[in-house]
Amino acid sequence: MAISETFLPGKETRRAISGCELHALIEISLKLTQEAI
Repeated sequence: MAISETFLPGKETRRAISGCELHALIEISLKLTQEAI
């Protein structure tokens, strides 16, 4: 159960994780573009 719970979290947890990942990806992409320019 513990393993399946980590891989398949609740909808609210998924939203929080996806939101954090999107924010991090945006920051990383911005830094990369600034360095490229």
